[in-house]
Amino acid sequence: MTVMEVAKTNPDAEVWFVSTNNKDFGPSGKNWTGKNLGSKTDCPINFNDELTDELTNSGIPDRVHYVTTLPILEQHFANQWAPVSNEILSRWFNQTDQQNLADMLHAWLEGYPLDPEQSALPTNVFRAYVVSADRPSDGWQFSEGAGRGSNGGWTARFTVPVKVDISAVDSTATTSEHTKNLCFSGVLSVDSSEVLDSVEVMAATALPGDPNAELWVRRSARTGANGSRAATLAGLATAMSAFDTAKLAGIADDETDVVDDNAEGSAE
Repeated sequence: MTVMEVAKTNPDAEVWFVSTNNKDFGPSGKNWTGKNLGSKTDCPINFNDELTDELTNSGIPDRVHYVTTLPILEQHFANQWAPVSNEILSRWFNQTDQQNLADMLHAWLEGYPLDPEQSALPTNVFRAYVVSADRPSDGWQFSEGAGRGSNGGWTARFTVPVKVDISAVDSTATTSEHTKNLCFSGVLSVDSSEVLDSVEVMAATALPGDPNAELWVRRSARTGANGSRAATLAGLATAMSAFDTAKLAGIADDETDVVDDNAEGSAE
């Protein structure tokens, strides 16, 4: 059953489509939640213009939503049912061991794979990863805090700018090194004693105003990135969960799709 069919047969339900393949299904450029607004890890983010028009023409644009991963969606729902105020998040950050927070993030970042477009690397870069990273003390932002149930503690989304050294490979297999600031986002967990339990990084994006970002926008406009494989709502249900296998085989990331719930290509 396709996303469109699910929405039509459940007129009172919200329908969520989950896929990491924002190149086909997501908006162009940095228009995640509006013109040059938001990030890849926001919930929800925009569909591309073609899919948005199809949803509007079907009269269901407010009931069908898109998110890139299930953990992001789960955090969104948790925040709705057991919200933790921004005041609590701010107080926790001021009182916590910030060096430990920076160290846990640093452990995640070494070797972290980067999307060359989202990181605004040179447009000839094919693959890239973080070689080393600073331990940030400033710039942390927290949102969508949510309680963790009867055991106490809470989770929250975070974003923070970090200066990183990057190793990259271009389409001719030539390697290069780059140093730049990127915005990393993800989810952290705190236990019932308000001690940091875990940090998980989910995305890395270029900072606003990065000059290379506009080069990628122009490149996408020339190549028709969103329309190259003619993604339509009717085709969402056929997306295959072969992404990890494809990565191991050395296939380009944007050649396969991921739908976290596998069979249906949507979640209610």
